Order: sequence, then structure tokens, then C-alpha cells
Amino acid sequence: MLAVCLLPGIVLVSAGCASKHAEPSQRFHLHGKIVSVNSTNGYAEIDHDAIPGFMDAMTMSYRVPDARALASLKPGDEIAADVVVSNGITHLENIVVVKRASGS
Repeated sequence: MLAVCLLPGIVLVSAGCASKHAEPSQRFHLHGKIVSVNSTNGYAEIDHDAIPGFMDAMTMSYRVPDARALASLKPGDEIAADVVVSNGITHLENIVVVKRASGS
């Protein structure tokens, strides 16, 4: 009898868990200039051009999960990168320094 009473609850919990799925990532191309780098917190502040279909030109901080890539960036470097948006979290991948800052 206990199993009969618990079965509907188990089915509902299982259905609720199954309905939570990760939304697919979106990718956008970014071109901009490094303003500052915060390697302690894993962020780079970038003054970037408009990103078509995503946002206007502005200066903002982006998370850079690749510590090696972040460490290679210096203020004034011009970069190209992929902005990846996944489950409401934004970060940069595939960072390429297009032009090094003067004096670097």
C-alpha cells in the first residue's frame, strides 16, 4: 500500500527533473579593445563594437574561463573573440589578439 501511495509522487518528481534542460548556447562575434584585465576574478573589461543581433557597442566586463588566454591580454590589445551565452551566463572563447597595444 505504501508503494502505491509513493508512486505518484515519484513520477511527478521525475517528470519535473526531466523537464529542466540546458538551453543551447548562442555565439556572437566580438571585436574590441582591452580596457583592463582582472586575472584574480577571471574577467576582462572590453570596449567593443556593436554585436549584431545581441548588443550595441559598449564597454563591459566579460568572464574569460581560459586563464592562459586571459593572462596573455594587456590593456590596449585589439581582440576578436566569440561571446558565448549559455543559460543566461556570458563568457568569451577563442580569443585572438588582432593587434598588440603600442609598446607591448
